[in-house]
Amino acid sequence: MEKTEKYKSTQECEKLTGIKARKVAELCGGGEIDGYKTKSNTYMVNIDSLQEWQNKHLDYTPKPKFLGNPALAFGDLELDFDTYFKPILSANKDDEIFSPMRNEYQLRYWIANNGRVFDSDVGIYLQPDIKNGYYYVNLKRNHNKYEHFYIHYGVAYYFCKGWLVKDEVHHIDKNPLNNHSKNLIWVTKAEHRELHKLLKNGDKKGYRKRIREIRKENKKW
Repeated sequence: MEKTEKYKSTQECEKLTGIKARKVAELCGGGEIDGYKTKSNTYMVNIDSLQEWQNKHLDYTPKPKFLGNPALAFGDLELDFDTYFKPILSANKDDEIFSPMRNEYQLRYWIANNGRVFDSDVGIYLQPDIKNGYYYVNLKRNHNKYEHFYIHYGVAYYFCKGWLVKDEVHHIDKNPLNNHSKNLIWVTKAEHRELHKLLKNGDKKGYRKRIREIRKENKKW
């Protein structure tokens, strides 16, 4: 295959799109974008294919700007080292708040209270898939292995009270794809069964009352 103007090195692709060169190589090697491997084991990538992939996976304007680790900015809002572990407001969407995901994820990923997940290494929002009726994304842990991460659990962990004593998450509006923190509540297994029974019996008043009671109880934790 001859090199044409459409085929660029991964470094050139990074300059043109902002996507890290190593991520471009992963996409090309995995067959997600068009390209080929040279004799020197480097990738030449079809820039049109990469931009098509980028447009499909990016749904925000403007692009986040990176100032180097640990400084990070969403839109025009910068985050310095002293506030790195605190949730911050997004400049891209109203009422959107981001929190860094700590521990095994080494602050690479950020999760928003509306369920969006941002990969700061690559500079993109992750496109979720659906499994068992719930949104999930694949995240890379410290041991370099990817794992399924259910978004509703992440949002509830970082933005809802009650996770210290309860281990299940309930979607209040019955829509398992609505992962806004306002729609999530931590419950015990018994509480979860109780809520589903109220819904099954059509007891909307009793259901709303029980949600209020559980929320009040969760504030203790």
